[in-house]
Amino acid sequence: SLLYVAFDPAGNQSDTTRMDDILYDVTPPIITINYPSSNIFTTETAVIFDINEDIYNFKINWFGKSLGATDDEVFFNSPYIH
Repeated sequence: SLLYVAFDPAGNQSDTTRMDDILYDVTPPIITINYPSSNIFTTETAVIFDINEDIYNFKINWFGKSLGATDDEVFFNSPYIH
């Protein structure tokens, strides 16, 4: 249960509002990176992953190191995913 009560600048108190049967999630999401695996050589910048639930506000930072050309940096920012 959650109880709300408020006071205004003059000190007047509101009625107490009660909310019951609130459910909340305390389990972190699980992200599994399927591709690429660690310590491989690849010619593409691709990420394949699975998640076990809807996630919100995530980002992927790819810092690819090249053996002669410039390094490959890719950023994917998602404000909201269902």
